[in-house]
Amino acid sequence: MRYVTGKNETGGTIDVRDPLAARFKIIADGAGTDAAVFVRELLNIKEIFGDDLKLNSQFVTEVINHLVSLFEQGALKTVQKVVK
Repeated sequence: MRYVTGKNETGGTIDVRDPLAARFKIIADGAGTDAAVFVRELLNIKEIFGDDLKLNSQFVTEVINHLVSLFEQGALKTVQKVVK
């Protein structure tokens, strides 16, 4: 999900190469820095996530928390925290 925002940790541009890249950009632009909005909108893409994942509140909360960590702390610290 971090990748499809189109921005890397330093604010640089990521060339998102995916058939749904334009859709991801619209979602990312609409969500801004709100990870919860971004996650919920991405989970509405049935072609990727189907219908059931967005209904699992524990899953949604975990994904949001990890994405917030990726945004705020970066990949290295997020992975270190997860594997502890």
